[in-house]
Amino acid sequence: MAKRPRLVPDDARYGAMLVLEKVWQGGQVQEEVTNILNVREWPLAERHLLVELCYGVLRTFLRLQFILERYLAQFAKLPLKCRLILAIALYSLLFLERIPAHAAVFVAVETCKKVFGVGLSRVVNACLRKLARLRDLWLEPAAYALSTDDPKASAEVCLARYYSLPLWVLEFWRAAYGPTAALQLGARALRRPSTAILINRCNPKAAWFKSQLELFHVKQLNAIQRIGVWGYGLTIQAWQNFGANMPLAELHQAGVFSYQGAASQSVLWHLGLHSWSRPVWDMCAGFGGKTAALLEAGVPVEYCSDLNLKRLRGLTKDLARRHLPCPTLFLADGSKPPLRHFTGHILIDAPCSGLGVLAKRPDLKLKRTSKSSLSPFPVTQRALLETAARFLTPGAELAYITCTLNPWENELLVQDFMQGHAELELLRQWQTPHMEPHWEGMYGVLIKRKMSSITPTRKGSGLAVHPRSPSVMS
Repeated sequence: MAKRPRLVPDDARYGAMLVLEKVWQGGQVQEEVTNILNVREWPLAERHLLVELCYGVLRTFLRLQFILERYLAQFAKLPLKCRLILAIALYSLLFLERIPAHAAVFVAVETCKKVFGVGLSRVVNACLRKLARLRDLWLEPAAYALSTDDPKASAEVCLARYYSLPLWVLEFWRAAYGPTAALQLGARALRRPSTAILINRCNPKAAWFKSQLELFHVKQLNAIQRIGVWGYGLTIQAWQNFGANMPLAELHQAGVFSYQGAASQSVLWHLGLHSWSRPVWDMCAGFGGKTAALLEAGVPVEYCSDLNLKRLRGLTKDLARRHLPCPTLFLADGSKPPLRHFTGHILIDAPCSGLGVLAKRPDLKLKRTSKSSLSPFPVTQRALLETAARFLTPGAELAYITCTLNPWENELLVQDFMQGHAELELLRQWQTPHMEPHWEGMYGVLIKRKMSSITPTRKGSGLAVHPRSPSVMS
């Protein structure tokens, strides 16, 4: 009798295993997901499932690991691919109700059989079948306590496991913001962020698209939030419902709207940057989300600088999609720019520890292994602020923004910086409310150079950047 052909796994679950393996080896989840979607021709449903599995497993991995270790004493010694196969299946069992339990178990077993052979696949099968029967047990925080936990810290240890956070992060937030806020932030880090979009008011279809969203808003009052004038935050289900009758992919490609985090949009509004009229230098532009938002609002962004050439190239591509003018770009450390002088406003979207975007960038939890891992960021941020202060002319403003939840990178850093600069005044500060469940955690402050202050003379002979220089991107 001919042998039954073995299933060759080439679906979303197998792809998720490959992506997560690269993340564990140091890759970034967004980049790795993009790479595999560019080479795999899967149906749309499979592509969505891959994204859900990759981000979901990373958000919940510490929780999944804790559960799996209860059933497999040698879990930590299993090959990485096998641990990931188990984690992907367990995530499906716990959080993806539309996938039948038997399907999640079957695919995991067959994938393990393909990669490792029959031996390990039997271990995976036995473990997952037990977990499928006991699924409901692991949906409550009380299940994550151990008799061996320190009684003085047992509640916090239990919640850290449930929220899938390193214990030091939850303790850090409790010390910085209080116990209630720490639990709110822990819950936020575990949830999938809301979908947030920004309508390009410069696009001919902007008014029509906005009207469609407003009509949808009337029907879905609890599923959509306005952000400023042209931004909207929607629950995942609401966005899917809205897109059911809209060619969203085509509208996005045509530059009618862009995906941009709700808090990332909101911080620009709360700081009042849309009213800037002087030329703007985006000192740490990255992929240019905030530059594009300002350009759409009519703000004259003149310069964009960043240390990463790939990001600057991505910025030019996105601006072209939105049909926006491209500022002068230069590859440089913002704290050591090749500018002799600048007379406009400065935006610092500072490199930071990212503790405010753990739901959106869950791979950061693999890199932020201790409180000491935060220490390099304030040094970099202070250097950027000091450089920006030297360029500010009377009446010019400086916006400093981070996507972290760490007072030593945010308000305490700014407070210390301001004490050394009597020529500056703090106009306003904003931070994502801790109780906001689906937004990323952002912090922003707006600083102005007093009109009566004297602009110091800058020393040095740095090269001036020539507008639209083609050599900048070569």
